[in-house]
Amino acid sequence: MAQGGDYDHNSIAQWLTKIGTENAKVIASEAKKISSELCNSTTKARDELVNLPDCPSSLDSERKDFFNSMDDAKSSAEGLKGRCLKLCEKWDGFADDFKKSSSDKKILSSDELDKLLKDMQKLLKKCEACEEQYSETRARLSTAINDCSLLVEELAKEAARKREEESNRKLKGYGAAALVGLGAAAMTLATGGAAAPAMFAAGSLAGVSVGTAAWTKVTSGTLRSLSETFSQARGRMNATLRELNRLSNLISSLEKNTAEMAKNIETGRNREKRVKDALDKKERKERKALG
Repeated sequence: MAQGGDYDHNSIAQWLTKIGTENAKVIASEAKKISSELCNSTTKARDELVNLPDCPSSLDSERKDFFNSMDDAKSSAEGLKGRCLKLCEKWDGFADDFKKSSSDKKILSSDELDKLLKDMQKLLKKCEACEEQYSETRARLSTAINDCSLLVEELAKEAARKREEESNRKLKGYGAAALVGLGAAAMTLATGGAAAPAMFAAGSLAGVSVGTAAWTKVTSGTLRSLSETFSQARGRMNATLRELNRLSNLISSLEKNTAEMAKNIETGRNREKRVKDALDKKERKERKALG
């Protein structure tokens, strides 16, 4: 940009269109992306978790906390998208107005610089609003990430509990069948080899053993299925966790870009103010000389 008493229009226009406008568009685009992806992650996670079978109260509590924190983060991201889009819209309007009003000029007057300063101050406020929303969104997303981590841990515990329960039920089933067999053998010895009572007859014994085995198979199959379900849910939530962390990093990057934009605007304002003060001083001297 030009220095001293003159302020070159082309230098300002180049900064507005090639640097500021492009940066504002990137910020708005990425904010829309964050909001969309977080919304999709929330919907997907809810679909995956809402119908988990045989869900214990401890896991249900973690699930509800995660749902709530994801909804909060999604709502905050929507607000962030709105503010970033507004910043981009205002920046485009600012750049367009400047180009229209000063396209045929090489040097800006004091009044034109004054208007430019006021417009840039409005942009600074839009940047500040975005930065406030970044902080809120990042905090809520951090809570969702933490709740997701706790949910992953609880899903892993529940899958392990189901596997252990399946193993224990198998052992109990086999133990029951063995006890029936031992009872029949003992009764045979007690009767001196005579026919055992009807309840311990060969057919009945086979029926009891088959029934026990069938019960064990059905129960174990159910538990094994539940264990796999919770293990799969844990895997999907791990993927969700990675996605949330990626979005958190993206928010930090956008926050940095917005802060840099605000810094550049402030730098431009300070330079423009110095030029305006110099022009005002020059005009006062000229009026005094004509005086």
